[in-house]
Amino acid sequence: MSAVRRVSAIVALIAAVALLGPRARVEPSLPVADPASWRAFAAEDGGGVTPGAGRGIAWIGAPDSVTDLAIVYLHGFSATRREVHPLVDTLAARLGANVFYARLAGHGQAGDSLGSAKAADWLRDTAQALVVGRAIGRRVVLVGTSTGATLAAIAAAEPAPDLAAVVLASPNFGPRDPKAEMVLWPWGRVLTRLVAGEVREWTAANEAQARYWTTRYPTRVIPEMMALVDAARRAPLERVERPVYLVYSGRDQVISAERVREAAVRFPRAQSWDVTADADSATVAELAVGSFHVFAGEILAPSFTPVVADSLEAFVHRAVR
Repeated sequence: MSAVRRVSAIVALIAAVALLGPRARVEPSLPVADPASWRAFAAEDGGGVTPGAGRGIAWIGAPDSVTDLAIVYLHGFSATRREVHPLVDTLAARLGANVFYARLAGHGQAGDSLGSAKAADWLRDTAQALVVGRAIGRRVVLVGTSTGATLAAIAAAEPAPDLAAVVLASPNFGPRDPKAEMVLWPWGRVLTRLVAGEVREWTAANEAQARYWTTRYPTRVIPEMMALVDAARRAPLERVERPVYLVYSGRDQVISAERVREAAVRFPRAQSWDVTADADSATVAELAVGSFHVFAGEILAPSFTPVVADSLEAFVHRAVR
């Protein structure tokens, strides 16, 4: 073999190894959940979970009283059910709905626990959460924030006649930083460690956010989050039959607002609201605390929470009438 051919063969081999390397990828579908296990899954979890951050049911009336509508809430990556509290409770009270608050695997615990979570675990949690929602309500309103909204979008694309409406708040169809897309390249997991290091740490806006978010975790979990983003973008959103409400900020510093707008046009029955499009200076100042990403809840946006609650209530009433 000539030297030129030898070099060409080596280059081709290197290119093949690079292009055929492992990718962070998961199928855009939910696993089959066991309806009989809903009580066990719904039980408030305790050991090692931050108090108030565990999964559980909030009954609007007497326990075990099924309501016409039930809300299933999926929180965002590194967050917990407290991220927008009391928004969902407020909406539930107005709708007369029971609520199931999910806790995605690894969340509400020490950072190392989050580092061990997989995208498949979060898809399983979503499937199980919907089973609980169907047990406590005749129809389900699925509400997700950030990566919880990513999961909700994947769930919405599956046949489910009892899924009445879907709310996607600050939906993560892609991070604002375009460099995050390299995580989805071949050998993306290796690239993540090389670029971001072994651990990611960020500073909370206040003491409550420090308590209910995981602010330090191994970067090996980032490809799992991005695998869900990729799955949601590949999901058949054009087939979603129920109304979908995308609530976001065009100024979001965490996720790409452009990706949200791209996803919105794929849903046949989508409505969208840019919460900062016509916001006054006081609202903008408040929402900036949550990086324009978390725009409701007593922790980061207390004054704007009633405004969001009003909008979500109006949307659900239109969806289920």
